[in-house]
Amino acid sequence: MIRLQDLPCPAELTEEVVAHLTEKFQKTGNSVWKKEFIAKQLLALSNGKCCFSECKLQEEGKYPEAEVEHFAPKSLYPEEVVKWENLLPISSACNKAKGDYDTKIEPIINPRYEDPKDHFYFQGYRFRPKTEKGS
Repeated sequence: MIRLQDLPCPAELTEEVVAHLTEKFQKTGNSVWKKEFIAKQLLALSNGKCCFSECKLQEEGKYPEAEVEHFAPKSLYPEEVVKWENLLPISSACNKAKGDYDTKIEPIINPRYEDPKDHFYFQGYRFRPKTEKGS
């Protein structure tokens, strides 16, 4: 995992659009975040990689679409379903592994805003913790 380069919110994701999509999600549960302009900007901030595993997304058909990770899970924090600061690009495997883990109650490293090197280091082909978040 490496530190991602944060990018501004896509121009299409205005406050009005966020309010509309959030309301729609809260009423219907539909996947309102599956928008090309969201995925494109998320892939740009990660250089086309998963935010956690760094596997190349959209490569050789392995990951045909980047999934959108809700760092604070949408099931627990539906008001943040399309909040730009809560979204990350992720592979299907990592998305399933993280599931609905509550990152507000038990924080983990958010590579968009934190440098993972501050929390763990690599030694003998293993990650070793520097901080509680790195363990």
